[in-house]
Amino acid sequence: MVLTTKLSGIMKKLTGLSILVVFTIFTLVSFLGCSKKGDTTPTLPTVSIQSITKISTTSTTVTGNISNNGNSTITESGICFATTISPDITKSKIVNTVSGGIFSCALTGLLPETVYYARAYAKNTTGIAYGNELSFTTNALKFWVPDAVFRATLKQKFPTAFDTKDSLKVSNSSITGYNGSLDVSNKAIATLSGIQYFTSLTLLSCSYNTLSTLDVSKNIALTTLICSGNLLTSLDISKCISLKLLACYTNQLTSLDVSKNTALTFLDCDDNKLTTLDLSKNTALTSIFCYNNLLTNLDISTLTTVPDNLYVLTDYSTLANNGNTGLTTLKVNIAIKQLPEIINIKTTRSSCTISTWNNGAQVCGNYNPITNTCP
Repeated sequence: MVLTTKLSGIMKKLTGLSILVVFTIFTLVSFLGCSKKGDTTPTLPTVSIQSITKISTTSTTVTGNISNNGNSTITESGICFATTISPDITKSKIVNTVSGGIFSCALTGLLPETVYYARAYAKNTTGIAYGNELSFTTNALKFWVPDAVFRATLKQKFPTAFDTKDSLKVSNSSITGYNGSLDVSNKAIATLSGIQYFTSLTLLSCSYNTLSTLDVSKNIALTTLICSGNLLTSLDISKCISLKLLACYTNQLTSLDVSKNTALTFLDCDDNKLTTLDLSKNTALTSIFCYNNLLTNLDISTLTTVPDNLYVLTDYSTLANNGNTGLTTLKVNIAIKQLPEIINIKTTRSSCTISTWNNGAQVCGNYNPITNTCP
């Protein structure tokens, strides 16, 4: 009897305990379930990059996805990108605000052959959320060098700058950053098209080819240009303001403007068809070769120091009086009026009027260097 009573009591306690446990679990589950389902507390949104497509030399398309707005209206979204990792909206960004779902952004104005990093972002009242980071590399800007010999010469010197189809990758660092010299003389090259991409080049020697044109307008770092023995009828060096040495002899130049090249110390333009030559801005010149042209007047009155070489009529190799037979007017500085070359000009071109100047002021209107007199 006693045993039966105890067992009955134990069963009642267990039953009560089971009911309590079941009720507690039910209450907890119900609480959590209701809280999760009805929770409207704002959180950061969830955003990611799905794909990067249409990659070109300067642009690409990035597709993103806002899978959760974080219980708050999206006020801004898009793609941020940079050439460094972990880009954020303080760097470059493309805004394409959507409330949710998939969106696309076109990234433009990119640098060729450059690695970029991109992340999608979305902003709501809680803050800014960033998604996964993906990288991409823009395509190289390419140029087909038309002259086969020039192309082969460049490929030998800059092998990494060419693709598998022998196109020049002009955005390659070995091209854009090259600040050395390039010698392509005596190779029967007809055109140097492609040289414009070597913007840091300091010395170019392309003598004795068959060039009829030469564009160095992009080669603004040049200090030395040797383009003699070609078929050039014109030469624009106005952008090459750092040029110190210019050798363009034995061409077919009818004019030559060196007024912007005030750093010139050496000029050899003999054996051309020049009718005028203005050297008034070139006060740093120490060597001038301009014989065998069609000059009628020459102004070298700004040369305040005696040049190491001054050849107006005389060929320095044969000492022959070549060209400039029509020279009638010569202006010189008094510092160089007694040079043998000045005397030679008066001797062989007796009809040439030589005037002497000092600091921009005329000293003598018709100087005779032979007798060292000024009538």
